Amino acid sequence: MKKDIYKRIADLLENSYHIVDSDISESAVYDDLELDSLVLLELSVILNKEFQLRIQHGQLEPSMTIGESIDVMLQHKSDSV
Repeated sequence: MKKDIYKRIADLLENSYHIVDSDISESAVYDDLELDSLVLLELSVILNKEFQLRIQHGQLEPSMTIGESIDVMLQHKSDSV
C-alpha cells in the first residue's frame, strides 16, 4: 500500500503541480517543493477517496517529507477496507 500511495502522490505532484520528477522522493519535504497546506489538503481529499483513508485537515504539514506523510496516511486507514 505504501508504494501505491507514493506512486499516486508522485503522479499528482508531477502532473497537477508541475514538480519535476527528479525532485520527488520519499525524503522530499513539501515545503522545499514549494507546496503549501492547501495543496496538502487537496492531496488528502484525493487520497482519502482513492485509498479509503481518513486523513483530517492539518494532519499533513508542509514541513513533512513525502515518506512521513505516507506513514501518517497509513495510520489513518479506514477500518472498512
